[in-house]
Amino acid sequence: MQSLPSKTKHLAMLWTMISLGQNLNLRVIAVGGESLQQLDTCPRLDCEEVQ
Repeated sequence: MQSLPSKTKHLAMLWTMISLGQNLNLRVIAVGGESLQQLDTCPRLDCEEVQ
């Protein structure tokens, strides 16, 4: 999460990992959210928890 890039490829990969976890009924928590941009990105990717 610390180096969350704004590149489309990286965001697509991150969204895929979050979706996979949710489809497996796992609790998905983003770790290392420090900037406002990172915190704003999580809900857009359907990740509701940030540590």
